[in-house]
Amino acid sequence: VMDQVNAFLKAPVEVADLRREMDHAWKCAEDCRRGLGMARDLLRFDNAPPSVRAAVMENLDLFNRCETCGGTVRAVHFLEAFESSGAAQRLRLKEAFDALFLRLGLELEAAVDCGDLGLQLILLKLWGLILRPEDHALLLQARLFDSVHLLLAQSEQDLLLPSPDHPLAKSLRHVKKAAMKLVV
Repeated sequence: VMDQVNAFLKAPVEVADLRREMDHAWKCAEDCRRGLGMARDLLRFDNAPPSVRAAVMENLDLFNRCETCGGTVRAVHFLEAFESSGAAQRLRLKEAFDALFLRLGLELEAAVDCGDLGLQLILLKLWGLILRPEDHALLLQARLFDSVHLLLAQSEQDLLLPSPDHPLAKSLRHVKKAAMKLVV
Protein backbone atom coordinates (compact mmCIF):
# COMPACT_ATOMS: atom_id res chain seq x y z
CA VAL A 1 0.00 0.00 0.00
CA MET A 2 2.81 2.40 0.88
CA ASP A 3 4.39 1.77 -2.53
CA GLN A 4 1.13 2.76 -4.21
CA VAL A 5 0.88 5.93 -2.10
CA ASN A 6 4.48 6.85 -2.89
CA ALA A 7 3.92 6.23 -6.61
CA PHE A 8 0.84 8.43 -6.52
CA LEU A 9 2.71 11.23 -4.74
CA LYS A 10 5.60 11.05 -7.19
CA ALA A 11 3.37 11.08 -10.28
CA PRO A 12 3.56 14.30 -12.28
CA VAL A 13 0.64 16.66 -11.82
CA GLU A 14 -0.37 19.00 -14.61
CA VAL A 15 -1.73 22.35 -13.48
CA ALA A 16 -4.05 22.38 -16.49
CA ASP A 17 -5.53 19.04 -15.38
CA LEU A 18 -6.12 20.37 -11.88
CA ARG A 19 -7.71 23.52 -13.30
CA ARG A 20 -10.03 21.45 -15.52
CA GLU A 21 -11.05 19.34 -12.50
CA MET A 22 -11.76 22.42 -10.41
CA ASP A 23 -13.74 24.04 -13.23
CA HIS A 24 -15.73 20.84 -13.66
CA ALA A 25 -16.45 20.67 -9.91
CA TRP A 26 -17.54 24.32 -9.91
CA LYS A 27 -19.90 23.73 -12.85
CA CYS A 28 -21.38 20.63 -11.20
CA ALA A 29 -21.96 22.62 -7.99
CA GLU A 30 -23.52 25.50 -9.95
CA ASP A 31 -25.86 23.13 -11.78
CA CYS A 32 -26.91 21.58 -8.50
CA ARG A 33 -27.42 25.00 -6.89
CA ARG A 34 -29.62 26.11 -9.79
CA GLY A 35 -31.60 22.89 -9.58
CA LEU A 36 -32.17 23.38 -5.85
CA GLY A 37 -33.39 26.92 -6.48
CA MET A 38 -35.73 25.88 -9.29
CA ALA A 39 -37.24 23.12 -7.15
CA ARG A 40 -37.76 25.55 -4.26
CA ASP A 41 -39.36 28.10 -6.61
CA LEU A 42 -41.72 25.47 -8.04
CA LEU A 43 -42.84 24.53 -4.54
CA ARG A 44 -43.55 28.14 -3.60
CA PHE A 45 -46.73 28.14 -5.70
CA ASP A 46 -49.15 27.38 -2.89
CA ASN A 47 -52.12 27.46 -5.27
CA ALA A 48 -50.74 24.62 -7.40
CA PRO A 49 -52.90 21.50 -7.24
CA PRO A 50 -51.65 18.89 -4.74
CA SER A 51 -51.03 16.42 -7.56
CA VAL A 52 -48.67 18.89 -9.28
CA ARG A 53 -46.80 19.62 -6.05
CA ALA A 54 -46.48 15.90 -5.33
CA ALA A 55 -45.18 15.26 -8.86
CA VAL A 56 -42.52 17.98 -8.44
CA MET A 57 -41.37 16.48 -5.15
CA GLU A 58 -41.48 12.90 -6.39
CA ASN A 59 -39.24 13.78 -9.32
CA LEU A 60 -36.59 15.66 -7.36
CA ASP A 61 -33.43 13.77 -8.22
CA LEU A 62 -31.01 16.49 -7.24
CA PHE A 63 -28.72 14.37 -5.13
CA ASN A 64 -28.65 11.19 -7.14
CA ARG A 65 -27.16 12.46 -10.40
CA CYS A 66 -25.00 15.37 -11.48
CA GLU A 67 -26.47 17.13 -14.53
CA THR A 68 -23.00 18.06 -15.79
CA CYS A 69 -21.22 14.72 -15.70
CA GLY A 70 -23.84 12.16 -14.71
CA GLY A 71 -21.89 11.20 -11.57
CA THR A 72 -23.69 10.18 -8.40
CA VAL A 73 -23.40 11.98 -5.09
CA ARG A 74 -26.01 10.26 -2.90
CA ALA A 75 -23.57 8.07 -0.91
CA VAL A 76 -21.98 11.04 0.87
CA HIS A 77 -23.05 14.35 2.38
CA PHE A 78 -24.05 16.41 -0.63
CA LEU A 79 -21.31 19.02 -0.09
CA GLU A 80 -18.55 16.39 -0.13
CA ALA A 81 -19.11 15.87 -3.84
CA PHE A 82 -18.27 19.54 -4.39
CA GLU A 83 -15.17 19.93 -2.21
CA SER A 84 -13.01 21.16 -5.07
CA SER A 85 -15.57 23.71 -6.29
CA GLY A 86 -14.31 26.38 -3.87
CA ALA A 87 -15.53 27.68 -0.52
CA ALA A 88 -17.71 30.46 -1.98
CA GLN A 89 -19.48 28.05 -4.33
CA ARG A 90 -20.04 25.51 -1.53
CA LEU A 91 -21.54 28.27 0.63
CA ARG A 92 -23.93 29.27 -2.16
CA LEU A 93 -24.83 25.61 -2.66
CA LYS A 94 -25.46 25.13 1.08
CA GLU A 95 -27.73 28.20 1.12
CA ALA A 96 -29.75 26.85 -1.82
CA PHE A 97 -29.93 23.42 -0.16
CA ASP A 98 -31.15 24.93 3.11
CA ALA A 99 -33.78 27.05 1.34
CA LEU A 100 -35.18 24.04 -0.50
CA PHE A 101 -35.20 21.80 2.54
CA LEU A 102 -36.82 24.48 4.70
CA ARG A 103 -39.58 24.48 2.08
CA LEU A 104 -39.74 20.67 2.15
CA GLY A 105 -40.07 20.89 5.94
CA LEU A 106 -43.13 23.11 5.52
CA GLU A 107 -44.50 20.68 2.95
CA LEU A 108 -44.06 17.75 5.34
CA GLU A 109 -45.74 19.66 8.14
CA ALA A 110 -48.70 20.43 5.86
CA ALA A 111 -48.87 16.81 4.65
CA VAL A 112 -48.99 15.60 8.26
CA ASP A 113 -51.67 18.16 9.15
CA CYS A 114 -53.93 17.13 6.27
CA GLY A 115 -53.15 13.39 6.56
CA ASP A 116 -51.79 12.99 3.01
CA LEU A 117 -49.94 9.69 3.50
CA GLY A 118 -48.65 9.51 -0.08
CA LEU A 119 -47.08 12.95 0.12
CA GLN A 120 -45.67 12.16 3.56
CA LEU A 121 -43.90 9.13 2.10
CA ILE A 122 -42.46 11.16 -0.80
CA LEU A 123 -41.18 13.86 1.56
CA LEU A 124 -39.66 11.38 4.01
CA LYS A 125 -37.79 9.83 1.09
CA LEU A 126 -36.40 13.27 0.13
CA TRP A 127 -35.23 13.87 3.70
CA GLY A 128 -33.48 10.48 3.75
CA LEU A 129 -30.03 11.80 2.97
CA ILE A 130 -26.74 11.95 4.77
CA LEU A 131 -26.51 14.92 7.11
CA ARG A 132 -23.73 16.30 9.30
CA PRO A 133 -23.91 17.76 12.80
CA GLU A 134 -23.73 21.26 11.27
CA ASP A 135 -27.05 20.51 9.53
CA HIS A 136 -28.80 20.26 12.91
CA ALA A 137 -29.95 23.89 12.77
CA LEU A 138 -31.63 23.20 9.43
CA LEU A 139 -33.48 20.23 10.91
CA LEU A 140 -34.72 22.42 13.76
CA GLN A 141 -35.75 25.29 11.47
CA ALA A 142 -37.56 22.88 9.14
CA ARG A 143 -39.36 21.42 12.17
CA LEU A 144 -38.48 17.96 10.88
CA PHE A 145 -38.37 16.43 14.35
CA ASP A 146 -41.82 17.84 15.16
CA SER A 147 -43.30 16.42 11.97
CA VAL A 148 -41.70 13.00 12.48
CA HIS A 149 -42.98 12.95 16.06
CA LEU A 150 -46.52 13.65 14.84
CA LEU A 151 -46.20 10.98 12.15
CA LEU A 152 -45.10 8.37 14.63
CA ALA A 153 -47.85 9.38 17.07
CA GLN A 154 -50.58 8.74 14.48
CA SER A 155 -52.42 5.53 15.01
CA GLU A 156 -54.66 3.43 12.83
CA GLN A 157 -57.53 4.25 15.19
CA ASP A 158 -57.03 7.95 14.38
CA LEU A 159 -57.92 7.16 10.77
CA LEU A 160 -61.18 5.43 11.83
CA LEU A 161 -60.51 2.47 9.59
CA PRO A 162 -62.73 -0.61 9.61
CA SER A 163 -59.80 -3.06 9.81
CA PRO A 164 -56.02 -3.22 10.10
CA ASP A 165 -55.93 -4.68 6.58
CA HIS A 166 -57.46 -1.56 5.06
CA PRO A 167 -55.15 0.00 2.39
CA LEU A 168 -54.85 3.23 4.40
CA ALA A 169 -53.67 1.26 7.44
CA LYS A 170 -50.98 -0.33 5.29
CA SER A 171 -49.99 3.09 3.94
CA LEU A 172 -49.74 4.44 7.48
CA ARG A 173 -47.42 1.57 8.40
CA HIS A 174 -45.22 2.38 5.36
CA VAL A 175 -45.06 6.04 6.41
CA LYS A 176 -44.14 5.10 9.97
CA LYS A 177 -41.44 2.76 8.71
CA ALA A 178 -39.99 5.53 6.52
CA ALA A 179 -40.09 7.94 9.46
CA MET A 180 -38.23 5.45 11.64
CA LYS A 181 -35.55 4.99 8.96
CA LEU A 182 -35.12 8.74 8.90
CA VAL A 183 -34.44 9.07 12.62
CA VAL A 184 -32.32 5.97 13.07
